Amino acid sequence: MKRKKNEVLFAVNNSKVGIPETIPFVWKSLKGKIIIIKTAQKKKKNKPCTVPSAFPPRPASDRLVHRIISGFCKDTSPSHFEEAGCAICGQLTLLSELKSLKDVNISYDPLINPLTTKKEKFALDDMEEENTSPILDPDCSHICGSCLSALDKNKRPLKALANFLWIGKVPPALEGLTYAEQMLIAQVRHN
Repeated sequence: MKRKKNEVLFAVNNSKVGIPETIPFVWKSLKGKIIIIKTAQKKKKNKPCTVPSAFPPRPASDRLVHRIISGFCKDTSPSHFEEAGCAICGQLTLLSELKSLKDVNISYDPLINPLTTKKEKFALDDMEEENTSPILDPDCSHICGSCLSALDKNKRPLKALANFLWIGKVPPALEGLTYAEQMLIAQVRHN
């Protein structure tokens, strides 16, 4: 039996077979338990190739140019990609998602951890003093949303610098080191 390309064969068990209503043309033949379904052929419409009436096309209108430039300026404004550090955890976050520490009224008591840091000694004779103030990054003046929500519940944030993550500011003698020097110092650097 010769079949056309647009025919689909379905093997049928001894039970009844439901034929979907979505198939447009169906030829039911239960001879030899085979159903031949003829699919609809789409007629190809040959559209003539149209050439623009005027070449080159007319320039864009002032309104369209203004809309394009305004959209570009909006998408590339600094507020969409400018980042700053969180004073609590030190992570870089989009500036639009940060709040200023001055605008937030929260308790910093969970950030006090006297075991984490000690005050800097300038001579061998100086006594070691524990730091009893909250551990904040002095160079940052913002707080991220996750740290703010944890401090609202009077809990220390998981990534807070007070969780033994604060090693202090980089001394001026260690700034501007090469990669090899940084790797050498990383072997012995501790707080």
